[in-house]
Amino acid sequence: MVIFVAICRIRPISMSKPWSFPIQGEMVDIVAHGELGGDFSLVPDSYVTMGPKSIMAAKNLLIIVSGAGKAQALKNVLQGPVTEDVPASVLQLHPSLMVIADKAAAAELALG
Repeated sequence: MVIFVAICRIRPISMSKPWSFPIQGEMVDIVAHGELGGDFSLVPDSYVTMGPKSIMAAKNLLIIVSGAGKAQALKNVLQGPVTEDVPASVLQLHPSLMVIADKAAAAELALG
């Protein structure tokens, strides 16, 4: 099984926001109307999320990142410390992580 992970500018993974990513156990988070700027049309009817524990249990992980707007986030995720401030940084600990990034998204990475 492969899990595709999207990286966002604030670096959450699967709707896990900074400072809220228990690696063990379960966490339930209700998407509050206030988090979406007061616009009820933006509130999804429902969505499925996987927390870090479920994501880390996958045999393979794939991250696809594009655009200069995500360059710093990708650097923080892959080359910063593993921290609750950057929930996706836990992906550094996965034994089978593949990253596909365009030049703009990879611009901040220290390569080589």
